[in-house]
Amino acid sequence: MSRTPVRAAFTQLESEGLLKLYPKRRRASVVPVSAQELEDVIETRWVIERFAIERAIADPGDLPKQLARSADRQARLKGGGVSSRADPRVPTRSLVESTDNTILLGLYDSLRDRQRRMARASMARRPTRARRNVPQSTARSRTRSAAQDREARG
Repeated sequence: MSRTPVRAAFTQLESEGLLKLYPKRRRASVVPVSAQELEDVIETRWVIERFAIERAIADPGDLPKQLARSADRQARLKGGGVSSRADPRVPTRSLVESTDNTILLGLYDSLRDRQRRMARASMARRPTRARRNVPQSTARSRTRSAAQDREARG
């Protein structure tokens, strides 16, 4: 691979605030996640989600059908052994997607990716937290699944 695509990728990551480049030394370092950055990402996602909810309330369009398809797809993935648990971000992304604002959706996706990075960094700093969170997450998923099964049965 030539250096040009690598440089372009590094420049992109630097513009997103994820890398700090040191051109004279031909080095790069990953920018650590700050508490303020985490708060900013969560707040920005909240603003986007609230906007999407308000738009959906005013004009739901085909959002109910999108959400139903999304839920069916998640159930098939979960039931077919493809994934150990359904992806909780899918309905929220569908909600933002329903605004038909491609810039907003792109921003929302980049925030989701950034939040994943923060979660990985947090887990790497505290391995005991990761061991504690995985069973809790699995238990929450099972509780949700049981509640959904009860609700479906009527």
